[in-house]
Amino acid sequence: MNVATRITLVRITLILIFMFIMSPGFPWSAHWVSGNTSVLNDGHFIGILAFFISTAISTLDGYIARKRKEVTKLGKFLDSLTNKVSIISGLLFLVQTHQISSFLAMIVISAEIIITAFKTIAVAEGVTLIVNRIDNIRFPVQIFAILVMMFGGYSIRFITPPPIDTSVMLIAVLLTIYSTAAYFRRNIKATKVLFK
Repeated sequence: MNVATRITLVRITLILIFMFIMSPGFPWSAHWVSGNTSVLNDGHFIGILAFFISTAISTLDGYIARKRKEVTKLGKFLDSLTNKVSIISGLLFLVQTHQISSFLAMIVISAEIIITAFKTIAVAEGVTLIVNRIDNIRFPVQIFAILVMMFGGYSIRFITPPPIDTSVMLIAVLLTIYSTAAYFRRNIKATKVLFK
């Protein structure tokens, strides 16, 4: 197992820690659901820190793999899987704590599932897909929005109406919708593999 894959496994472990700590079964989870969303007081800082570290090093594994020429199919799969799990777990936590609506979360989750399924079919059929810059910034923008929502934008909420956390999340959702539509528009010819 190469270094890049080990880093990806560390990311997966951190996300699992986040999911475990933030689950409703944990003692302090009730405080979030009841509306007391003080991260430091409730102890959720550990979980959010795990989430932050995992997503902060999301480009490190890929960079090391390319630099050391150790790019593998397993590494690509695990990296993509970790990114998707990060997005989904973060959004589900925000829904659980009533910070965003389930409708917004499902828009982003559905878009990610649709793109992933399309990529899987295209790769199986040997079809090359066109990717551009907006596809590469979708994930970091989504993660940034999730982190801002988790921290509630406390230092800015009182001086910036409407709350910046809500505004950032809406931008992330709109970017997701736009990038998904643009992805299929660029690869319109490749969609033929869906109807075989």
